[in-house]
Amino acid sequence: PNLDGETDDCSAKNACGVHLHSGRSCADVMSQEGHYFDTSMFEMYEDPWAKEKYSSDDNGDAVFDGIVNIGHSYARDLDGRAFVVHADDGSRIGCGTLAEAPLLVSSLSGFKQEGEVFAVESGEDTVCFVGTASGLTPNAECKPDAVPNSCGVHVHEGSGCENKAAQGNHWYNPSSFDEDPWRSVGYESTDEIGKAVFSRCVKTGYPSSMSVQSKAFIVHEFDGSRAICGKLELYSEKGNARKVAMLSAVCMALLCIAVGYLKLCRKERQERSHDNTTDLELTQDSVKYRDDDPMEKSIEQFRDDQDEPEHEMI
Repeated sequence: PNLDGETDDCSAKNACGVHLHSGRSCADVMSQEGHYFDTSMFEMYEDPWAKEKYSSDDNGDAVFDGIVNIGHSYARDLDGRAFVVHADDGSRIGCGTLAEAPLLVSSLSGFKQEGEVFAVESGEDTVCFVGTASGLTPNAECKPDAVPNSCGVHVHEGSGCENKAAQGNHWYNPSSFDEDPWRSVGYESTDEIGKAVFSRCVKTGYPSSMSVQSKAFIVHEFDGSRAICGKLELYSEKGNARKVAMLSAVCMALLCIAVGYLKLCRKERQERSHDNTTDLELTQDSVKYRDDDPMEKSIEQFRDDQDEPEHEMI
């Protein structure tokens, strides 16, 4: 609980790390292989995953996101790759394999602004998304704590963009939260031409049967006003061939966000319900701790080699 990935809480090698691996199995360290990226694009021992870390709350839960450049050809081959989560001491505590998921997309438009967002629904009550917006106020300073909806990016309960009535309020179950989970969700700033990039996973409190499909997605200006809007719809590759390369990278980011979020939350729930947490056993879809685990020697053997470039065991 209460780890900050940007501080000394996570200063050890791979501490609080969240990484995509080359392997297509979570059976053991060898099966997971090294970090997945095009080594020809980087200097020796330079790893684009090295700075990807999570922070956890009072309950030990964490939501993390990121956009990592792993190389165009590599981004088109993600299915089944192992995604690994590390503890604050750098040890591996979670692993899961990526799988295809329905992709939602929306083209956002406003008076002078425009944008695009891609989203997947993760688990029972979570939506994960990445997107861009342009035409916003240049060099904006976002102040969501002082100005409601400042630089906000939100899913709304409505299914139209014609006006505020059609857009509705933020999409979440009020009975599941003490305050609006979308309150602090948004982009951090805009550049000199008014462009912003954003990504996040948000718990909505609604079951998977209540999909965000057809809901309105809205991007706000720095002053909290609604700038652009679009409706989330299932993506169809037909007639959109020009977006295939872009979608490969987007799906990579979304899948990493969704899978990593689910595995970390599952791991924390298991830790809270079991006191005996001495030895690590990695399986296809979960992580358990047991005494006298036969996997211990295998993990210890490779622990010193964790998370070097792909040609070494990490």
